[in-house]
Amino acid sequence: MDDFSAVWDRARQQLAVFMLLSQVTVDPHAAAKELGIYTQVETSSHLSTQEVVQRIIENRMKYEKRNESRSKKDLAYFAQKQYVAEV
Repeated sequence: MDDFSAVWDRARQQLAVFMLLSQVTVDPHAAAKELGIYTQVETSSHLSTQEVVQRIIENRMKYEKRNESRSKKDLAYFAQKQYVAEV
């Protein structure tokens, strides 16, 4: 594990809480609607917030797995690396 594992664990917990809270049926745009500044814009995107969050989590896991293997390769390289004196 790296030195930041606790930070990432905390980030995962916060993301899980956010995902739970985002399922609450409170209108997040209520204040803007009351002020009369809310405008709904049509989009061609078919992504939901849930799908975006899922992609972020999946990509983070891929990133961690990739960097773990890179770290192992780096450690192996530095373990066998030898000092070469300049002439």
